[in-house]
Amino acid sequence: MTVLTVRSKNSTERSPVVYGKSNKTLFLKSVLTIHFLSILAFSDTLPQNLSMEFPYRLSVHDVPIALSGTLLLGSGALLSHLHEKEYTPTETVFDKTDIPPFDRPASRMWRPSLDKTGDFVLGGLLLGAPAVLLCPAFRDHRWMDFLTMSCMYGETMLFSLTASRWSKALAGRYRPYNYNSDIPPETFRDITGSDDARRSFFSSHTALAFGSSVFLSTVIADVYGTGLPTRLIQASSLTIATGIGVSRILAGEHFPTDVLAGAGVGTLIGYLVPRLHRSKTGTSIYFSGDGIVMTWKY
Repeated sequence: MTVLTVRSKNSTERSPVVYGKSNKTLFLKSVLTIHFLSILAFSDTLPQNLSMEFPYRLSVHDVPIALSGTLLLGSGALLSHLHEKEYTPTETVFDKTDIPPFDRPASRMWRPSLDKTGDFVLGGLLLGAPAVLLCPAFRDHRWMDFLTMSCMYGETMLFSLTASRWSKALAGRYRPYNYNSDIPPETFRDITGSDDARRSFFSSHTALAFGSSVFLSTVIADVYGTGLPTRLIQASSLTIATGIGVSRILAGEHFPTDVLAGAGVGTLIGYLVPRLHRSKTGTSIYFSGDGIVMTWKY
């Protein structure tokens, strides 16, 4: 039995609690791996929607947009680094009553194995989503389509990560495990000893997961139609993204509001990036037999 001191931010009262071990997640990893591989395999059945031209175009504005996003991401990282120097570690377990009621149950969650599982599944999704879209284009030698979808996906991930980086740096919200009295003292000291302990809002895992899955769901319908393969891939990718969000709560890394905000931001970016690249009035770039062609559409 391990006893841990519980101390409110504004109180010195103490109460002993007993630490319990987290559940194993090998079965969950296996199920999600099979789920992901089935999506990738099923993508080979996707035909191109030949009833319409490829719906997206790269624009001359993509270069400054990508550069701006990169600069924002770098400045967000710098801001986080500066805040880390100002961070003073604490061994105090905060009072759960300081948390809004909706988020309070998350302060009792602590499953480190789910944290690692979430990393594993997120990595698979971030690699798998573009693979589902790009493999058929590569197979059919549609190189400009390949390049366009690659650039759009890169922008989606860039802006999802940038938004979460800035939010974490500015909000400075403590993670749920700072309020968890069931964690052994030595573990508690390790996980609360860095500035990462106050980077809860909002969840970057969830933002990236939903940005990736919503991007995939939007583009796959526009390019390959809305048949059964498309619907199954959309449902599977969104299910995986939801599972990643839930795992962040169960792992004790985020509050529900962190995950909901991350899902909202990722969904918005994953939808807007393809929509802003739809063929429309303006300057666009594409390949032809004579090389790279720039057109003005009106």
